[in-house]
Amino acid sequence: MALGDGARGAELMVSSRVPGVPPGVWHGQAAAALGLSGIVSDAQMRALFGLGLHPDAEVMAARELGGGASLKQAMKAARLGPALPRLAELSPLDREIEQVLEEARGRVCRPLTKAETKNLRMRTAAHAFEAEYHRAPADGAELGRFLAARTGPQRRARTGYDLTFSSEELSLLFALGGPGVRRVVLEVLAQARSETLAWIEDHALAVRTGRGGVAQQRAEPGVLATVYLHYESRAGDPMLHEHVVVSPRVKGPDGRWRNLDSRLLLRDVVVASELFNQRSLELVCSRLGLATEEVEVTPGRRPVMRIAGIDPRLRAAFAQRSHAVRTMADTLFDDYRRHHGRQPAQPALIRLRRQATIRTRPPKRRARCLDDLLADWRRRAVAATDRTTVDTLLATAQAAAQARPPPAVFDAAAAAEEITDRVLAHTDCVDITPPGIKPQHPDLVRPDGTCVYRPIGSQTYTTRSLLAAEDRLLAAARTGVIPPRSGGAPSPASRP
Repeated sequence: MALGDGARGAELMVSSRVPGVPPGVWHGQAAAALGLSGIVSDAQMRALFGLGLHPDAEVMAARELGGGASLKQAMKAARLGPALPRLAELSPLDREIEQVLEEARGRVCRPLTKAETKNLRMRTAAHAFEAEYHRAPADGAELGRFLAARTGPQRRARTGYDLTFSSEELSLLFALGGPGVRRVVLEVLAQARSETLAWIEDHALAVRTGRGGVAQQRAEPGVLATVYLHYESRAGDPMLHEHVVVSPRVKGPDGRWRNLDSRLLLRDVVVASELFNQRSLELVCSRLGLATEEVEVTPGRRPVMRIAGIDPRLRAAFAQRSHAVRTMADTLFDDYRRHHGRQPAQPALIRLRRQATIRTRPPKRRARCLDDLLADWRRRAVAATDRTTVDTLLATAQAAAQARPPPAVFDAAAAAEEITDRVLAHTDCVDITPPGIKPQHPDLVRPDGTCVYRPIGSQTYTTRSLLAAEDRLLAAARTGVIPPRSGGAPSPASRP
């Protein structure tokens, strides 16, 4: 990540003959508080994300040693919060089982069932038992004890979180616009990303405290992050995006550096994504005089917002990666339906789409300079449409915006509050959040009045009609014979 997708470029520019991508830069309130700014060095990356130390640990340790401190004292001065936990690596049997499961998933082109996974695990363990003891296990209990002793928890120390900020609309404008348009797009991307990260700093950071980490507290606003700008996808399509690598080091309410409780961050990633998408479109439309429109990309699913007036042939020309993923996903869906005799449920859909993404992922390409990428994208765009369509892309989109009525003024925050108030005021709405500790001790209460033993934002609601439907389903499940329909002939299921 420190080197990007290829060799490091010289600086952030709208035109460059240097192969590779720009170097990473520091970002976040926590980074500013530590005096970190500008380009990220390899030594800083290694110290923070590799060892969990202060980014300038090498300089700090050298200064301490020069002052007569011991090595232990120098390393303590360079620490940034608790040391990284030393978690066990996968055992040889763990790795062998994982390889067997991966090969099996590849052969059947679908996720394995629980029974299939268990069977393969036990067969692999039996082979390992015979290789070690030169005999077969006496029974399943002996094999189970062997498996438990030779495998362990598959845990890893988390040293960073990679958040990706990308936009198809910004990518098209960057790829086919002139130098002025590209500069605006880069500024919009940076501003939308900065606003989104500021929201994350204020709303999505928490730490765990207490014995066993049972209490959850709000962290001080501020992330320690590095930002890397990339221009293309693995398929060579224009995909302007930024990788933001967030350190798990944050300050707790007591001002001490602690490890980030990722539950809140990962839960709010979707909200942050929607905020970035909204702000990037608002900013670029305001700067370039464009407008957005709703487009149904997948039938039956929520429409997406796109810039009006862009020729759909241009989008298709730069959709190699997404097309490959969709084609593979459709194949996996068909295999699932043939094997199970039903449509995949939502969890299975997510797993199959992830599998399709991994299977179609091409190897990383050799680093190219930005000027070569721009020339290649223009050539492909002209081949898919014509020279006039490409040259007038911005003018056509601006004309489409002029032909549309001005957008209505909409306060999203106020609308969200109004919708929430209406739902909660409805007589069918029920708060099913478990009651907290009463009376609450002052040391066990967050500034917002909630208990530290309850996860942030965990208040839960349902409706009386939904609870009644669940009761009917449970009652039906406990009924041995389906009763006949009232006022009519017995149903086929109730006949002997």
